[in-house]
Order: sequence, then C-alpha cells, then structure tokens
Amino acid sequence: MEPYNPKAYPIIIWSREDGHIVVDGHLRLKTCKQINLSGTVPVVLKSFANEDEALGYAIRCQRDRRNLTDAELLSAIAELDKRKTRGSSERDEQGKMKPITSSDVKGRSSQATAEVLGISSTKVEKARTVLDKATPEVKEAVESGEMSINMIYNMMV
Repeated sequence: MEPYNPKAYPIIIWSREDGHIVVDGHLRLKTCKQINLSGTVPVVLKSFANEDEALGYAIRCQRDRRNLTDAELLSAIAELDKRKTRGSSERDEQGKMKPITSSDVKGRSSQATAEVLGISSTKVEKARTVLDKATPEVKEAVESGEMSINMIYNMMV
C-alpha cells in the first residue's frame, strides 16, 4: 500500500465573500487540530458558483476517493433531494416553491442521483424509502453502521 501523501489530498476551502467554508477535508482538518500539528497543511482555495456546485464537488471527492458508507449515502441523497424543487403548481403559504420529499423523486431523478453518487438507481430508491418511512431509531442504526440500507428496506417491504 502506498503511504499517505497529504499533498495528494489537500483541504479544499470555498473562498466566499462572507468567509471560508471547508468543502472537502473536514476529517483531515479535525485531525490536524487534535494533534496540534505544527507546520503547514496543504490547502486549496476554490471558487464555486453556488452551494449545489460545492456539494457536487464534495460528493465527487468522497465517491472517487473511497466507497461511501450507507450513512454517507443517506445523508448525500437527502441533501441532493432537498435541493430539488417541485413543479410550479406546488407552492407553500408564502408562494415559494415547495421542496420535494424523497418519495416525490422517482425514475430519471433516481438515475441522475445514482450517477452523481456512483451507485445504482435501485439503491437510491431504497435509500429514499428508508429516508421517508423509517423511524429515527432505525435511521440511527444506519448512521452507526449497525444496519444497512438494504437490510432496513427489506424489513420495511
């Protein structure tokens, strides 16, 4: 196995007018702080057009570097779905577009999300079912690694 090279995976910072946001490298940054690392830590400042672009970049970094855990998949799918909107007929009390729920996005949307995450559309649809129908305790079991998305989905159907 090749030794870890921090220069290969710098901390990616989104430089915005209102401050800086870590987009990729949260754990590396946390570890550097915990061990009081002296010296320099590789950092790259990047510009993104918006949060969606920054989120897409972060997901691709995680996906390409390693396999996402089921907990990370649930979180990523929930975040990606939250950013989609319904058709113009679906508005809230203030007249703003309502965000869609996971169960509202099917078919081509599942395929698009699957391509972003590097997984199958079936896995996306199972994860959306878990997000929409599982209890908080069951979702916690996925987050802790005790249960998989597939296990919970199979228990639910």
